[in-house]
Amino acid sequence: MNYKAMQVISKRVDNAAALKAITPTEGFNLLQHLRLSGRGKYRYIADSDRAVYADIAKRVRVANDGGYDA
Repeated sequence: MNYKAMQVISKRVDNAAALKAITPTEGFNLLQHLRLSGRGKYRYIADSDRAVYADIAKRVRVANDGGYDA
C-alpha cells in the first residue's frame, strides 16, 4: 500500500475514533494489520482475527459514510 493510501485510511480511522465508532486501540490494530498485510504476513493470520479486522473496518466505513450516530 502506498503512502497516500495509508494517509487516507489513517484519517478515516482517526475520524471513526473521534465519532466513538471504534476505540483508539482498535484503530491502531487495524492500521498495523493493514501495514503488515502488504508484506505477505496476511496469510499467517487466523480466521478469527480476520473477522475482527473486518468488523473494525466495517465500523470505520460506516462512520465515514455518515451512517453512525454517536
